[in-house]
Amino acid sequence: MSTAAPITDAVQAAIYYAEFTDSTISEYRWACDKLEPLITDQDRLRISPLMSVSARILANEVVRLRAELNNN
Repeated sequence: MSTAAPITDAVQAAIYYAEFTDSTISEYRWACDKLEPLITDQDRLRISPLMSVSARILANEVVRLRAELNNN
């Protein structure tokens, strides 16, 4: 059995941002700083570009984890 890859900063930032009510102010600010450079033109077309990038990162992580589970 292999171990899962550690959570990347981008994924952790997306979690902090998406669950802002459970995050501290410093976690939320850190998340915003990490996510801002990852915003794409497609994200900018949304009402909340930071939420859009968070959703994209978390969706990609789910796909990656599913593929990892299916390979084990």
